Amino acid sequence: MKRKLLSMFFVMLLIGTVFTMISLGKLESGAEIIFEEDFNDLDNWYLIVYDKAGGSANDPEPQLDYEMGLPAPSLDVNGDGSCGDGAYSKNTFDYANGLIIEFDMYVASGYDWNWGRGGLSDHMPNLDHKRTDGAYVDPTRCDPSFVVGIGLNDDGDYNRRPPSLGFGIKAEDGSWDGYIYDSDASEYENEWHHYKIEIEKSGYVNFYIDGDFAWRTNKRIDKTLTP
Repeated sequence: MKRKLLSMFFVMLLIGTVFTMISLGKLESGAEIIFEEDFNDLDNWYLIVYDKAGGSANDPEPQLDYEMGLPAPSLDVNGDGSCGDGAYSKNTFDYANGLIIEFDMYVASGYDWNWGRGGLSDHMPNLDHKRTDGAYVDPTRCDPSFVVGIGLNDDGDYNRRPPSLGFGIKAEDGSWDGYIYDSDASEYENEWHHYKIEIEKSGYVNFYIDGDFAWRTNKRIDKTLTP
């Protein structure tokens, strides 16, 4: 079982080639790109190996894939059968007045627990246990968690169900406001797709796939987590 997970904090983490963040506060006068990543290196990221289940502490960290991408290279989060891994951006991002997040993601089929997830993390990365290769081991978690995120989840034969594609936010009332866009998302596997998260100043969030509108939240995002 190979489990690939990504996550981002009001920092970020993802399995795409391009990850851009744009300030919504200046959209009327032209969008301002405040962060852009082409994955020529991983200098902008903390590489985290999750190990709450045990047995993953010495596993490979998230790595660059020089064969895949739009264009290559891209980020392979490189999870394992027990826990996912994460790449958290070293930058933090204020989304209180709006923010746009865009990324390309590729999720392969044929593995158990092969998941791709990206968005704004609801926590800071755990940097208490640094390895000699520069990666960090987080013994407190097995999966990422988000204040806003997109996830393509393929459990393979483990749960005997089709892959699903969904969106969600941590709402201001403390609940999770989520939506399963496609309960059989096989068509989104084995090829690149472009995902966009648009956090409005109002707190409502819009999601897009390949430029097409997909869903708008019913609730407002929790802004207490903005740095």
